[in-house]
Amino acid sequence: MKRLYILLILAIVLAIVRAVYVWAQPPLTIQDVLNQVRVDSNGAAISVIETSQDAFNAVYDATNQALRIRAANKAVCLALVESSDSIAVGDGTIAFAVPAEMNGLYLYSALAAVHTKGVTGSTTIQVRRRRAGSDADMLTTPITLGDVFSASSTDVTAANKDLATGDLIYVDVDTIHTTAPKGLSVTLTFK
Repeated sequence: MKRLYILLILAIVLAIVRAVYVWAQPPLTIQDVLNQVRVDSNGAAISVIETSQDAFNAVYDATNQALRIRAANKAVCLALVESSDSIAVGDGTIAFAVPAEMNGLYLYSALAAVHTKGVTGSTTIQVRRRRAGSDADMLTTPITLGDVFSASSTDVTAANKDLATGDLIYVDVDTIHTTAPKGLSVTLTFK
C-alpha cells in the first residue's frame, strides 16, 4: 500500500512539473513540489498542492481517480463608475456571472479604487453574491475608503465566500463621503 502512495505522489509530481512547464511558469524543483504535498487524515489521497509562487493548485479526486490542476488565483476587475462621475449610494445593478471554470473557487480579497478621493467622511463598499435568488454579503467588514484612493479587504465571510457556476457577483456602495469620490473600480481576487 505504501508503494502505491509513493507511485501516486511521483505521478502527481511529474504531472505538476509538466503543467508548470507548459504554462511557462517559473520552473519548480521536485523538492519544491514535494514540500507542498498534503494527504488527508487517512493518508489516502492528495488533497491540495500549491506552489510557493501560488501559480496553481492541484486536487486529486480519489473517487474519479483524476488530478485537476487549475490556476490558483483569478482576478476580476469591475469598472463600475466612470472617472468623471461621482459615486452614489446603492446596490450594484451590473453583475459578474461566475463561469464553470471558477466553480469551487472562493473570494480571497477585494480592492476598491477611486479616480478622485472623496472629502469628509468615508465611502464603504460591499461585495454581494446572489445564488439561486438569495443575496449574501461576501465581506465580513466592507471596504472603507477614507482619505485614500484605494483600500482592500481580506475579511471575507466564511459561509459566503465560495463560488458556484451561475452565481452573480455585485458591488454595493453602502455609504459615501460628504463630497463623493469620482470613478470606482473594484478588483476581486479568487483562489
